[in-house]
Amino acid sequence: MPTSVAHYKIAEIGGDGIGPDVVAEAVRVLDAAAGDGLHFSFERGEVGAALYQLTGEDLPRDTIDVCRSADAILFGAVLSAAMMCRWLGVQHKDPRAAAAGDRIEAAVAEALQEPGARTRDIGGHATARAAGEAVIRALESAGDSTWTRGSFAT
Repeated sequence: MPTSVAHYKIAEIGGDGIGPDVVAEAVRVLDAAAGDGLHFSFERGEVGAALYQLTGEDLPRDTIDVCRSADAILFGAVLSAAMMCRWLGVQHKDPRAAAAGDRIEAAVAEALQEPGARTRDIGGHATARAAGEAVIRALESAGDSTWTRGSFAT
């Protein structure tokens, strides 16, 4: 296991509709999965139809620049955070990032066992926030002593 601290800059792209709520929860899950020398920082980029209605642009140059300067782009649901971590693990040969992806996927599977954590798209009534909280609870209860929420061991 590497002993240095890995810091990844993530472009946070929520879009519009429910996207910003979902991506916000994915960011919270990534923060909860960080630790053991793994750290994420986020820079938000704006895209989408609502932005177009306000500005006449659906993908502004600033957002393209945010994405180009990032190590990875987070766009979508919580499981895309797991895929992003695995991609970072492969790209940077960092087993900590890959392991964070595995922890997130396992936590999502555990959280989905709670009927109150299911959003409408999968037959429940939970908000994105409630679903995110369930995933974070599952991450915290995993019993993995190598990380804790907000700890960045070196």
